[in-house]
Amino acid sequence: MKKPVLTVMTFLFVLCVGRAADFPDMPPVKEGMWKIHSVDTAPGQPPTDSTMSLCRNHAYDQHVRDVAQKTLSTCNTLSDVKLGSKRTLTISCKISGSTITTKSVLTATGDNYYRSESETTYSPALYGQSHLSSVNEQTYVGACPSGMAPGDRMLANGEIQHRNLQLPAQH
Repeated sequence: MKKPVLTVMTFLFVLCVGRAADFPDMPPVKEGMWKIHSVDTAPGQPPTDSTMSLCRNHAYDQHVRDVAQKTLSTCNTLSDVKLGSKRTLTISCKISGSTITTKSVLTATGDNYYRSESETTYSPALYGQSHLSSVNEQTYVGACPSGMAPGDRMLANGEIQHRNLQLPAQH
């Protein structure tokens, strides 16, 4: 899968999780280390399965939401419905001459687990992609390891990627 398509999906998931805080009965995301497991399926291609861990805090999450909002300024929310612990969000974006429509169902379990199931269509196809199904699970695993700061990632092979973000101080 091409990186621009994956980036759009990542931003949509972050927006969906981030906007969950708009509902008082949905808990904010817990600060610390999160394991993120994703499976993406596109027609005619084998599924891609990836796992990584991400060190996060509220300032980092807000930073990502801010970047996503600016990046996705050409997007419109078509529907946004909350029912119990589930939230269904449908967004349509114009990117590189293509209309990308994503319907995501986000399920929260406390402040330590989020699951998103998404169906995305691209019209016309973008980078050869016309449809994508994604399942993304995020699970809180504990405090960030020593030497890791918010925004740093640990890949499945143990490699740490530092983001060196300048985040605002927390209150």
